[in-house]
Amino acid sequence: MLTNKMQRLLHEFDLTIGGSLQSSAMIPGNEKSKYLINSLMEEAIASSQIEGAVTTRKEAKKCCASDLLRKVRASR
Repeated sequence: MLTNKMQRLLHEFDLTIGGSLQSSAMIPGNEKSKYLINSLMEEAIASSQIEGAVTTRKEAKKCCASDLLRKVRASR
């Protein structure tokens, strides 16, 4: 159960974390593109589910990853 204090602290955390995510100390340079791609896939999956898509996250990620791989191969 979330207390009012916990909700306030989470809200504060949410408001302040955005600027520090760009910090190199938080995400190592070699992980940034992986993190960005994963974040974009998660956003697309969540948006599709809100719009009514019926799939598991695992299947949706698999689909996104295969589509991404296909586009990378096509651009070569």
